Amino acid sequence: MYKSFIIGCGYIAGYSEDGTLNDFTHGYAYLDNLKLELSGCMDINPVRGKLFAEKFNCIAFDDFQDGITTTKSEIVSVCTPDDSHYSIVKSLLKIDSTIKVIFLEKPACSSLEEMDHLIALSAEKNIDLVVNHTRRFDSRYKEIRNNITDGKYGDLINGFITYYSGWQHNGVHIIDTLSFLFNDYIKIEEVHNGAHSPYPEDPSLEGELSFSVSPGIVQLLSFDETYYQLFEFDLRFEKARLRIEDFGSRIILEEKEVNNIGENVLVLKKNSFQNQSKTPIQTAINIIIDRIEKNNPNLINGYCLTDVEDTMKTIWEGKALYAN
Repeated sequence: MYKSFIIGCGYIAGYSEDGTLNDFTHGYAYLDNLKLELSGCMDINPVRGKLFAEKFNCIAFDDFQDGITTTKSEIVSVCTPDDSHYSIVKSLLKIDSTIKVIFLEKPACSSLEEMDHLIALSAEKNIDLVVNHTRRFDSRYKEIRNNITDGKYGDLINGFITYYSGWQHNGVHIIDTLSFLFNDYIKIEEVHNGAHSPYPEDPSLEGELSFSVSPGIVQLLSFDETYYQLFEFDLRFEKARLRIEDFGSRIILEEKEVNNIGENVLVLKKNSFQNQSKTPIQTAINIIIDRIEKNNPNLINGYCLTDVEDTMKTIWEGKALYAN
């Protein structure tokens, strides 16, 4: 049985004040997997760390390096605030440990220099850095990617995307999803400040996006989450319209048909994309374990920090353009 450790015991790790289990969290994914034992956790707030440990039947430590060494954990989840990711992962890559895979929440880091440093360190220590861009682990998005590549929808005409709470914090999901679906580099054509962001150093940017190779322009909009959270895609292709709603859980496909009077109309395709039996984060854990068991790094191709380099470069390009 493999051992795992969680750094940061907040919501995405599995903490909830009412004690309920959320199956889209790291803690739940570890509990769900019969090949894994959640051995320990650490949070900067010791009270929350203790409550998390009681909930997930693991040991709470005051220091994550001591905890990982003591538990001999092979998989470590980093679920801490965005600006702490680089320093924590750097520390994990420098200690003498049993770590084989670090499963890192997005955004992985805050600059190109940080990213290059982490990639070099991970190669030196032979420790994989898997980033939790959840849609990459979702079979429905892989199917959409294949359909776009095969030309099933035709070329993209235009698109409209709405998100909330920070360009780097949540906008990174927008950029990575587009980059993944179209297998293309996303360019920033124009950017300006948008709706309120709860992160003072991370405004919710709006603007216009394009692709290096693929046709089509995408308008990026932001929304103030104090009203409610809104995260959705509306992609209009030559032969179809694709809407991704409710944080990506609901996918609506309409395909172009000619009606009985010769008009081009959109017709809803029911049950186009079936929900998975496992959540993306559960699928990610399965992939990580499979990679360790088979000692095959190819099994995590498409999921590592090196695979989201273009995503992060676009994010930093947008920040730089806005600053100027």
